[in-house]
Amino acid sequence: MPEANSLTIGIMAVLAQEERLLISKRTIDALQELKSKGVKLGNPKNLTPEARKMGSEAMRLKALQNENNRKATALIVSLRNAGNSYNKIADELNKSGFKTSRGCEFNSSQVLVLYDRFLETQIGV
Repeated sequence: MPEANSLTIGIMAVLAQEERLLISKRTIDALQELKSKGVKLGNPKNLTPEARKMGSEAMRLKALQNENNRKATALIVSLRNAGNSYNKIADELNKSGFKTSRGCEFNSSQVLVLYDRFLETQIGV
């Protein structure tokens, strides 16, 4: 909208926020109504130990195939072999512009996870 000014944009933003609240309230009310009628919500098939294991394995494989994780892991291994701490490695990754799979900066626990995952693949676990 080229003719839009701060007033019209502000009004549109307020209307969008109100619509978001109304959608949320309708969804919550509808789910509450179904619960009061005794309808089971969710999919119990997803709660079995087998399904959870399959989900965990799918996430692990996705992480292993992530190109950014592969590049970060190569740097992690070389820095760790040089005797650097996990905190120092996280700092180096962040300085080098690496991001986690969710687009955040690395911290020491994420570095540890990638390093352990690398060791597991080397051992064949």
